[in-house]
Amino acid sequence: MKMKVYVAVSALIFVLVSLGHLVRLMEGWPVQVGPFSLPVWASAIALLVSAGVAGWGLSLLRRHS
Repeated sequence: MKMKVYVAVSALIFVLVSLGHLVRLMEGWPVQVGPFSLPVWASAIALLVSAGVAGWGLSLLRRHS
């Protein structure tokens, strides 16, 4: 039971991260980390990775329900 809760919470967090990257891509929001500016295309890569992990977590939930 504890593992299902862990996977569900992890999938939810990655869904939210994916949505954040999607909004950044659509709106073109700048991100500055110290003196470095992160390009918007980096969010495209992060969106693919975080959406993939979220999908993986959701598929694990469905498989073990």
